Amino acid sequence: MARYLEDVLKYVDSFLYHTIKNSARWVNKPKWHMLLHLPESIARFGPPSLFATEKFESFNRIMRLASVHSNRNHPGRDIAISFVNFQSIQLILSGAQLINHQSGQTFHAQPNVTNLFKENHMIQKSMGYDAHILQEDNYYPIEMSSRLPADEKEPTPHYLIERFSGSTIKQIHQLRISSKKVCKKGFFVLLVT
Repeated sequence: MARYLEDVLKYVDSFLYHTIKNSARWVNKPKWHMLLHLPESIARFGPPSLFATEKFESFNRIMRLASVHSNRNHPGRDIAISFVNFQSIQLILSGAQLINHQSGQTFHAQPNVTNLFKENHMIQKSMGYDAHILQEDNYYPIEMSSRLPADEKEPTPHYLIERFSGSTIKQIHQLRISSKKVCKKGFFVLLVT
């Protein structure tokens, strides 16, 4: 672990050096300063988890919304209150176990409250929730809507006809196999349904 921490510190220092050398205006950014504390955090809490840019962009959207609706007198407090409100709504609508601090009893939101979120796509959209993004793997592969040009049409290879007799074999123009990958001409895909 000590060797790993030395390497992290060396790479952070190198990264910051080259960043400052390129443009010194980045020096005052809190995100860059936090990198200096990365080795201590790793020693205390373990290796850092991977970060996804989409999550940070989503976070920035919430920050922007909270700061736009701030009264400008106490923007930090207003943003913190917005985050607490978002967290509370998330807990309530997800059916989490909640506690009444006055009585000490635990409870769950009633199904009619959680169903308000589950069944209303407008509310989901207003809160930045998109079920299609979360379940996108269930929708692949998808035949693309682009039509196969007549000059690219090829006869079905005889070994496929022999091997899969009784099956439907068709040539398509493109097949989307994930959100970022598309199979085009020159590939064969066996899809069993």
